[in-house]
Amino acid sequence: MRNLSRRKLAALALCAVSLCAVFGAWRGYAQNRPVQQPGQAQRKWDYRYDTASKSFPTEADKARIAFYGVNGWELVAVVPGQNENALVFKRIAQAGK
Repeated sequence: MRNLSRRKLAALALCAVSLCAVFGAWRGYAQNRPVQQPGQAQRKWDYRYDTASKSFPTEADKARIAFYGVNGWELVAVVPGQNENALVFKRIAQAGK
């Protein structure tokens, strides 16, 4: 650990905290999701990915998210990146698409 600069150590700590948050949220989701009934069809999802500015949310980002919402997409994650953030949207799969 002596060879790591403070900046690298801070980045490593941030990654560790982020992973704990993601796994904690996933665990809570998995425990609270409804159990599928026998004979019930598995729900299928469409996913779409987009980018947002590093200073998220700007007015342009809000407008883009609203546009997706009008078209049936739900924002499910904002993933921070080095230069920009990634947005993850999902909606129920459209028949025939």
